[in-house]
Amino acid sequence: MQPIITTSVNKARSYLSLIFSVKQFVILLFINFMIGLSVSFYVPFNSLFSLEEVGMSNLSFGYYMVIGSLSSVLISSIIGSRSDSSTSRKKLLMLAFLFSTIGFIIFAFSRNYYVLLLNSAVIMGVASCGTPQIYAYAKEVLENNSVDQNKIPFLINIFRMSYALSWTCGPALAALLLVKFDFKGVFLIVALLYFLTLIIIMLFLKQSKLVVSKKARTKVLPLIFGNKKILLTFIAFMFITAAGYINTMNMSQYVIKSLNGSESQVGIIFSVPPLFEIPFMVYFGLLAIKNNVVKLIKIGMIIAVIYYMLLIFVTDVWNIYPIQILSAAYISIIMGVSISYFQGLIPDEPGTTSTLYTNATRLGSLVGYLLFGLITQFLDYRNAYICCVILAALSLVLIYSSNFKKESVRL
Repeated sequence: MQPIITTSVNKARSYLSLIFSVKQFVILLFINFMIGLSVSFYVPFNSLFSLEEVGMSNLSFGYYMVIGSLSSVLISSIIGSRSDSSTSRKKLLMLAFLFSTIGFIIFAFSRNYYVLLLNSAVIMGVASCGTPQIYAYAKEVLENNSVDQNKIPFLINIFRMSYALSWTCGPALAALLLVKFDFKGVFLIVALLYFLTLIIIMLFLKQSKLVVSKKARTKVLPLIFGNKKILLTFIAFMFITAAGYINTMNMSQYVIKSLNGSESQVGIIFSVPPLFEIPFMVYFGLLAIKNNVVKLIKIGMIIAVIYYMLLIFVTDVWNIYPIQILSAAYISIIMGVSISYFQGLIPDEPGTTSTLYTNATRLGSLVGYLLFGLITQFLDYRNAYICCVILAALSLVLIYSSNFKKESVRL
């Protein structure tokens, strides 16, 4: 037993040493934590803001989110392509967080549907490039520091974990701030967080420029749409993400209107998964080094199906608390490992592949928002989880039907 413990401790020390030995990686972890904290302040309460504060109908809310998602996909794709050719990622990150700051100042003061729609489509559309660019920047930092390719998935998972860490306290803290300062105060705090992140990027991140040949770039689109494995992966992640976004939008309404819960209980529900995501991400990140990543993704999707099935049958708010552990498990696997998987599809273009992954999730959010609006407009909030089960099951079928082989992906 003692040799096993000693070996485990030595491995933990070596990985910890690796994290701190990579230049700029610790700063990137903090930046990702700040991003996660900002997002955790508004995402759990987005449907409450739109439906209750602004007064949108469920259907108009769906249209609002769909237009915003489409715009984000278009703008981030254009920026992602430029990032892999000549544009400095640092400048793109600064642009993204500047627009995020402006966008949330507008959210704080406007309650006009069309102003918010324009803000979501244009301002937040530009801001949306921040997520794929920060992951692409992180991968380049790891490669520039000559990190072993087999250890990159683990470190990317640690990077993702810094995002999850912020969610352990973010939603619950946002619920308290919402009671004290209302949506205006919460959105101004989010704007401040994004502005502070912008300052950190300006002061501490170095310029990053990756030049890719024109010939290499012209092969990307045919590879994406002409390769069955990539296409099925893209659709599978789009569907599993759609289920997740339906859940995110639906949960607060489900708790408050169907289960007679409160905003504070919504905050607790969204804070439970990140507590478990952190150890899960470490564990699954280590597994990803030695195991077939696709097998892990399949397991994650099976857990997702079970999770959404259980949500259909809850009768009280407290029933949801333990079920959220399953949410943590499937998110840790799918969202933790998938970035490295997508980046392995086109290793020489991290900006493009990160954007490919991000666009799969954004199109998934588009599908999720539209389905949420349609289902909750004509049915009830419990029925939304039947749709989640179907989407998660379809994702699993698509992954199985793609016939992946471990050697087809470079990690």
